[in-house]
Amino acid sequence: MLYRELAKVIQYIGERYRQKTGVFSITTNGTLIPSEEILCACRKYNVMFRISNYVRQLPWLKEKYERLKECLDKNNISYVLGEEEWEWMDYGFDFLERKGTRDELIRVFDLCRTPCREIRENRFYFCVMARSVSENLGYGLGTDDYLDLDKLTGEDYKKELLEFTLGYSQKGYLDMCDRCNGAEAKEYPIPAAEQVKK
Repeated sequence: MLYRELAKVIQYIGERYRQKTGVFSITTNGTLIPSEEILCACRKYNVMFRISNYVRQLPWLKEKYERLKECLDKNNISYVLGEEEWEWMDYGFDFLERKGTRDELIRVFDLCRTPCREIRENRFYFCVMARSVSENLGYGLGTDDYLDLDKLTGEDYKKELLEFTLGYSQKGYLDMCDRCNGAEAKEYPIPAAEQVKK
């Protein structure tokens, strides 16, 4: 809801791809009420809201959720309020450095198979967290761990895109797999939405 061009993005996706998409949804923490422009675009393109539920950790959110649900009901927009979350998984990004062998990193990658892709500056990243965490923490890892969409011009571009989406690459892993607990992150629970001061 903070992105100023969100209504335009919904319009763009809706016009070009809505008929090819089963579910078009926006995930939100529920703290902001969508603008009239966003609500209008969501109605038009049948966008569903998925509302994260952190009320166990942050009880004041209950009132925010009620206001958002009332707004969505009034605008005939579907939504799902998630189950109360009380713990998250610690991926270990800020402290883990396994210095793994190629085989170990392939194992981490193969077990994880994150569904969270990202397109940024026409680069298709297999794992949005790997790209964003490396950049935000200044690791400089995985700067080549993407598929350049500008170079998908050959006859097999659909096959190449599908293979990358499914996790097939020459390297077999992402550089950030060295700093990530991957699928084993569930073994390292941390309190959900805990507010901390540094």
